[in-house]
Amino acid sequence: MSVLSSVRAVRAILGVGLALRAAAWGALASLTLIIGSALADTLAPLGVATRASLLVIAVGAGVGAAIALAWRDRHVLSLERVA
Repeated sequence: MSVLSSVRAVRAILGVGLALRAAAWGALASLTLIIGSALADTLAPLGVATRASLLVIAVGAGVGAAIALAWRDRHVLSLERVA
């Protein structure tokens, strides 16, 4: 196994790890906001439009968190940075 192929293998592993971590944190951010909205709804009933808005905000926050983490670690895709 050459050095270049070793670096490519490590880059692939790091890329998969990056994708899984970003997706997990994004899902966690969304679920946290959805659970918080559900708890708020039990204390004071919310309207249908408010529930829909909170769901859109939760999904947007999850996507935003995943994108932010992926952007922060974008250098994982560079052979020079991995090496």
